[in-house]
Amino acid sequence: MNEALNTYVLPRDVVWTFLLHVQLDFIIGQVILVNGDEVTIMKNQCR
Repeated sequence: MNEALNTYVLPRDVVWTFLLHVQLDFIIGQVILVNGDEVTIMKNQCR
């Protein structure tokens, strides 16, 4: 298991609301994978 990587799979509508609260995190670095109605957010928590 990779402890440095958290993966979330959420409905698209939930993700858009979620992203509004974490826009600053994009500066740190996130990978967004859109697959149909699901969006996978892989956030690198390494420092």
